[in-house]
Amino acid sequence: MKVEKLVPKIRFQGFTEEWEAKKLGEILLKIGDGLHGTPIYNINGNTAFVNGNNLINGKIVINKETKMVDNFQQSKNDKSLNDNTILMSINGTIGNLAYYNNENVMLSKSVAFLETNKYSKLFIYQLLQSEQIIYYFINNLTGTTIKNLGLKIIRKTPCKVPKEKMEQENIGNLLKKIDQLIALQQQKIALLELLKKAFLQKMFASENQKVPEIRFVGFNDEWEHEKLVNLGHAFSGLSGKSKKDFGHGKAKFVTYMNVFKNPLASLLEVEPIEIDNKQHEIKYGDVFFTISSETPMEVGMSSVWKYNSPNVYLNSFCFGYRLDYNFDLNYLAFMLRSNDFRKKVIILAQGISRFNISKNKLLNIEIFFPMLKEQQKIGVFFEELDQLISTNNHKLTNLKSLKKSLLQNMFI
Repeated sequence: MKVEKLVPKIRFQGFTEEWEAKKLGEILLKIGDGLHGTPIYNINGNTAFVNGNNLINGKIVINKETKMVDNFQQSKNDKSLNDNTILMSINGTIGNLAYYNNENVMLSKSVAFLETNKYSKLFIYQLLQSEQIIYYFINNLTGTTIKNLGLKIIRKTPCKVPKEKMEQENIGNLLKKIDQLIALQQQKIALLELLKKAFLQKMFASENQKVPEIRFVGFNDEWEHEKLVNLGHAFSGLSGKSKKDFGHGKAKFVTYMNVFKNPLASLLEVEPIEIDNKQHEIKYGDVFFTISSETPMEVGMSSVWKYNSPNVYLNSFCFGYRLDYNFDLNYLAFMLRSNDFRKKVIILAQGISRFNISKNKLLNIEIFFPMLKEQQKIGVFFEELDQLISTNNHKLTNLKSLKKSLLQNMFI
């Protein structure tokens, strides 16, 4: 029987030697975890008590939820962490990783420390993300409600590693560069999202401010205002349907998540259903509102339909709103997601475990709007900003796919 050689599908030029089969306990100098208990917290302490949620994208991230302790509570293990240490979450959240960079921390039991020695730290960091390792971890977790990855399992985890440290370093360095590109892309998206949030707050008028703080040059008129109920009328989503009615048919319906996520509804996020002339067929320019959500902050989310497609209905967990007046649809979509409008919606949410909103109360909300030309300027601005965010999200997806592919093909 032919024995397959231990070599990866993708390899740096110049390396031909077979990899060797090892266990993580053999290639790591130390494997341990943090405190199995609760320390004495001190808000004025100078040491962060970190858990698995503090390990984000290769870094230890200290946030406002992180508890602080005095440094005298640190154990011998905490104080022996060094430049060769990798931290990994092993309780609840499994597999989050971070390089240790001399931060003043105390580890909880949900964090394991893995100290490297003869093998490349960069390589091992990526090896821990490979399919083979993750699969082994997942299949050997203990616990019911809260999953745990034991230190014995980590030590026994089988792996394949290059014999030459230079090959290890090459793999680790390449994947680290991709990680850095992913992190930069995430930062860019976060910045764009912050800009959008700021513009949604400052480019729309409100009861307290009859004109917005930021305005395009050439527009000076005060904005008009009117209740939604006086500008259009509501209609209901799908009714009288059972589970067997969905998933087939020549008609489509707009999903709840399509409405929830998108200021401008997506034509791609619709699902099949049979044609039913008793239902309300949606039209170009219709607005959709979600009726309920798990939190008051997410109730009454809106989306605008910009398509002329026949036989399309709205899901039963939303209601529709049809304007009787001419509005720029891009403007309308983002105005209904603006800070001022969302605040008015959120205070109407009612419930305990799930929050609902009254259709009549929502339609009694007063909106502010400028002349059509100014609406169009604002609408184009936000549509282009959303397209920019979407483009960058697509780039991020591609980078993550590249990383996943390399992890599959550069490891055994």
